[in-house]
Amino acid sequence: MIYGEVETSSGDWIGCDFLIDTGGDVTVLAPAVLQKLGRPTTIAAHQLGGVGGSVPTLEVWTTIRFLATDGSYANIGGTRSAFGQAGAIEESILGFDLLRVFALIVDRPSDTVCLLHGNHSYIIQGS
Repeated sequence: MIYGEVETSSGDWIGCDFLIDTGGDVTVLAPAVLQKLGRPTTIAAHQLGGVGGSVPTLEVWTTIRFLATDGSYANIGGTRSAFGQAGAIEESILGFDLLRVFALIVDRPSDTVCLLHGNHSYIIQGS
């Protein structure tokens, strides 16, 4: 999971935990998050689904942001998929459409998840 924020129609930001899905094509906002946004939605041309079948899928324009180590934010605006049906998913999903602009590091032993972008880089060293 990684913490981000999503912009509401009033310009406020709400906290949102994202489940990282490296196999998911798109980012999907959970019903509880969608309800708090207060933004207009449209029915998505492509309905999303998984093992349990398809779920009625909506689209909503918003900005998602992640806090950088220097205190600034990485803002990503655009149309996002969302589920309006309660119980469809519990957590929002961070999919490939947003992950493709970052280097993703998941360090389970240290309980650390990092999204790297821009002038950030990493080095893997032996001990």
